[in-house]
Amino acid sequence: PAWTSATIDTLQDADVECSVYSLASVAIDTDSLEAGFYGNDVYLFRGYNRNYHQAQALAHYLSRRQKIVIDKALVTGFIPSKLHEALVYKSHDIRHPRTWFIRSLDNIRDELFDFPVVVKDADSEKGKGVRLAQSLDELRREIDMHSGRIIVQEFVPMTHDIRVLCVGDQVLGA
Repeated sequence: PAWTSATIDTLQDADVECSVYSLASVAIDTDSLEAGFYGNDVYLFRGYNRNYHQAQALAHYLSRRQKIVIDKALVTGFIPSKLHEALVYKSHDIRHPRTWFIRSLDNIRDELFDFPVVVKDADSEKGKGVRLAQSLDELRREIDMHSGRIIVQEFVPMTHDIRVLCVGDQVLGA
């Protein structure tokens, strides 16, 4: 993906050795964990929801070997949830779109939302399952169609995606 390529370029510009691997293609040999995949300085795990346990095991191992694992949630514990992500931002006073986890049509009132709102499948990733609801009726249909397992977020009009790559307290790229 473009974001991963840009991240690799930024890391290489900062003289950080890095490579891209798919967890599906990494052969894990517990007798030779220091070669190949394990020779990098920094590890950024992306799209690992389906391979979470393998990613977590590798992240723990790498962290214990003094490697930098950018996604510390893998090392300290991880909850694959958009709600968890929103609560982490909120707890650190980081601006983030207002977020609701909706389980029932009973909780929905028009005055809660300024339409349009963004509707996401609770367990989606990489922009899959994202829709825009223009009205309370559209939102109710989305909730009904997805058995109440959706995230609703305030719509923030953007012309482009903004991401910042930080390692420790240093910004390596944006």
